[in-house]
Amino acid sequence: MRFFGLALILTQLNACAFEAETGGMVAKEISVTSPIAAKVEVHASGGESTHPWWKSNISSRNFELAIQKSIEENGVFKLGGTGPTYTLDAEILETDHPYFGLDFEVRLKVRWTLVDQRKQSLWKSDVSSDYKATFSDTIWGVKRLRLAKEGAARANIRKALLKMSRDLEKKPGLTVVPTT
Repeated sequence: MRFFGLALILTQLNACAFEAETGGMVAKEISVTSPIAAKVEVHASGGESTHPWWKSNISSRNFELAIQKSIEENGVFKLGGTGPTYTLDAEILETDHPYFGLDFEVRLKVRWTLVDQRKQSLWKSDVSSDYKATFSDTIWGVKRLRLAKEGAARANIRKALLKMSRDLEKKPGLTVVPTT
């Protein structure tokens, strides 16, 4: 039994960390009833680069790409056309994760802000999410941490886009396009 424990620890120390992948963070199946009739530019900040000998992180660039893909795949904004251009900022405020264990639960807090061309705030919200990757997902600790971070990011994007869509449906003066 001691040998198994030592072998497990050594394999975890020998593994390399990889940053959270864009595809693993893309939110699926967001039910938007009224897309916002506007173009949107997405900007993400607050992410960290991954050091291969330490731990997996969410880079700002991969988070930004995951948000863009989530918006495209779920029709949150009616892309194209001649509508106004908005900017959606997502700032990673906090990432809480364990350093070792069998199950890794990651908590993520992101500040979301949608502004118009005049930099006037249309919507703002701090969204928290969590996700747990278990030993049954993978025996490799660094991969389990990456999966947990991707899951927390995916959950955060999903929550934020749903909340934004629902909140903006009620906002006067904002054009939404009912789906048929």
